[in-house]
Amino acid sequence: MNHSILKKGHRPLIFIQSPIFWAFVSSFIYWLYLSCTSSMVIIFDSIDYENLGRMIYSKGWTEYFITGPNREPIYPTIISVAMRVGSFFSLPYLTILVYIQISILFLSQLLLFYVLKKLKTNPWIIAGIILYFGISPALVNSAFSLYSEIATYPWILSTIILTSTALKPIERTLPKIALTGALTGICFLMLTSVKGIFELITPIYLLLFILFSLSFRGQFKKKFLHLLVFILFAILTFYSPLISYKFANKTYNGQYTLTSRGAWALYGNTARRAEPLSFKDYLSAFAYAPGKGVCHKFFDENSCQYWSFTKSDEFGFGMNRKLTEEGLSGDELNSALIKLSIKKASEHPFQYALLMGIESLKMFFWESTKIGFVNYPPWLTKIYDFSIFKDSLRLVLSILSFFSLNFSIILLWRKRKLLTTNFEVETFYILLSAIIVIIPYIGIHAIFYILTRYALVISPLFLILIAFMLQQITKKAP
Repeated sequence: MNHSILKKGHRPLIFIQSPIFWAFVSSFIYWLYLSCTSSMVIIFDSIDYENLGRMIYSKGWTEYFITGPNREPIYPTIISVAMRVGSFFSLPYLTILVYIQISILFLSQLLLFYVLKKLKTNPWIIAGIILYFGISPALVNSAFSLYSEIATYPWILSTIILTSTALKPIERTLPKIALTGALTGICFLMLTSVKGIFELITPIYLLLFILFSLSFRGQFKKKFLHLLVFILFAILTFYSPLISYKFANKTYNGQYTLTSRGAWALYGNTARRAEPLSFKDYLSAFAYAPGKGVCHKFFDENSCQYWSFTKSDEFGFGMNRKLTEEGLSGDELNSALIKLSIKKASEHPFQYALLMGIESLKMFFWESTKIGFVNYPPWLTKIYDFSIFKDSLRLVLSILSFFSLNFSIILLWRKRKLLTTNFEVETFYILLSAIIVIIPYIGIHAIFYILTRYALVISPLFLILIAFMLQQITKKAP
């Protein structure tokens, strides 16, 4: 008997018996159930996304540019595709959109699995992370609501995969390095086309990637040409389409920009942080970081309301309206708001920096059962409303996210010059890639106001770091 054939024949059975397989299956069954029992709530920003998707579907891209600058284009495009498919099959577009977003969530789950396998993670830890990704209240909410965060997951995970393999210490041809760089640039372009803040993060990421890569000893410094080619092609594929898009906005609506929402929001948050504050105000700001519910347990409504987005919007819209009445518009208006923001921040630099640091803590509280914008079945709503469950889940994930980031940074620094195998180098680059996305993302967002759903963009990276930390801890355990 050919034992090799028998062994191969048993592989499907072995895989089916794997906890990882059942993590995928359980997630998929849960998503299908929710697709039949939940519904999207179209409110706030989702109204704008819906209108833009309908504009692209019914009037085309010319109208999108003429009425702009509008929101980043990828998510409205996905909505317009759902509308077109729904029209063809005579189905509600929201039904089509849910299944598109479930598909995106599943693709992201597969990419997460690939990264965890690259890290040689214990199968039970992989199964746990994959299952959690599939049932996480916040991540699942992003797949069943009409908001853009869902569209970032595959691209941010693909970025980690590409950059972690770009400079492995094996012989690679320059064309392969160039292709990896080009694909990395495309990933960042797609991220920027969903979340415009990646226009600022991308150059920071590439710069940090260069600096850390050149910190290697010996043979790694010989890879300078590879690094140069990688960065060059990443820059070309990122900036060429982005600049073209901005020129299209300039041609049709007079503003050379990707989106026009940043300047007034920057001023609103800066102005709020520059106001005279008492010790109580600082404490309420800190209490607001985990969520307004925590703040309300210790402070009155007015104290907590000051740190909500409505207060920063009040400052931002007020100054935006004032400058508009003075005759400013377009690029001149944005430039004036940015200059005023810099002036405000410089008046109280230490206060501003402290409040920015407090704001950044919100990114670790990415898990939540109360993001909203979805009507769930009654039994699930009751679970999500149960205080002990929702508060404990949010606290545990925030602690794990915070400590896993710091754990990875410390380990990365200690081992930066002690790498000897291909696996160690790839692990190094996976961690490095995740960290140099997370830190700039948190830092730049902290300049503005952070909503829980903004943190979802980097939540898959937190799950990678959590898995890595658990792997290292359990590996050392007796």
